[in-house]
Amino acid sequence: MSLALAVGACGDSTGPDDADRVAGNVYELQSVAGNPLPARFEPADEAGVVDDAQISAGRLIFRTNGTMEGEELYTSPSGLTSAFDYGADYTQSGERVLIFSYGNDFPPDTGIVNGNTLTVQAQFFRGDTDDTRFTLSMVYRRE
Repeated sequence: MSLALAVGACGDSTGPDDADRVAGNVYELQSVAGNPLPARFEPADEAGVVDDAQISAGRLIFRTNGTMEGEELYTSPSGLTSAFDYGADYTQSGERVLIFSYGNDFPPDTGIVNGNTLTVQAQFFRGDTDDTRFTLSMVYRRE
């Protein structure tokens, strides 16, 4: 079983005001499914990666060339930590940010920018097929 986060995208300079533009900004994860960090991270638990795993930190780094990096830190009940890093492309049109971490194989994650806040409906997969996909709301704050 594999666990992967669908996050990524290609830059689009049309639309958003500078205050709402993600390009060139870093966003720190604040909450998962409405729960502040550290928060139980059900996708890791259900995928059998780590029972009762918690996500303790996360960050999205948007470059001005339409690429981005994501970083997440997970902690098990025993205190063991593991990191998950990924790269992706993104596009932005107005307040909407599309993140393409799986290329064109799966629909992109969708984010909405509102001032310093970016809320991403992040897709998670158990296995390698689209039929094991579900989403969680992940809220980030611009540094």
